Amino acid sequence: MPGRSERWGVWGAISGPPNVSMSQTIPTYRWDPVSRPGTVGSVMDDTHVVSIVDDDASVREALESLFRSVGLPVVSFPSAEAFLAAGQARTTTCLILDLRMPGLDGLGLQQRLIRAGHTIPTVILTGHGDDDARVRAVGAGAVAFMVKPFDAEFLVRVVDAALGTHA
Repeated sequence: MPGRSERWGVWGAISGPPNVSMSQTIPTYRWDPVSRPGTVGSVMDDTHVVSIVDDDASVREALESLFRSVGLPVVSFPSAEAFLAAGQARTTTCLILDLRMPGLDGLGLQQRLIRAGHTIPTVILTGHGDDDARVRAVGAGAVAFMVKPFDAEFLVRVVDAALGTHA
């Protein structure tokens, strides 16, 4: 029988389902539905914003759809450099990072944000998880280290818990 971490596809600070009951509802946050969803301009300044940084367009689109379906405003970027250039760190309240990307990778972005004083709850989502990367990410403060493919419901619960700690 797989261990708890393997069953949930996650390593890190949260090694199984978080302490969020299935009956607890995910809060909804205000956002501007008139603007084009998935762009920085569509997000109001006083909301929780989930930012996704992944070089795979299909993963970005799936995650955008997932978080919009539960009422969370979301923006996505194809690279760490695009995220930094957009200045999104100041409005992001939860960051979902791919580990391996061309240019600055997920761990590099996480470190750069920490050095700049941004303490954003971060979820590492990767198809290439290894113990060294997990230890470095969680040691730097990642709230979860999840391996693709991932359980969408569990990811939403992890992000919801992270938003609650960053309110």
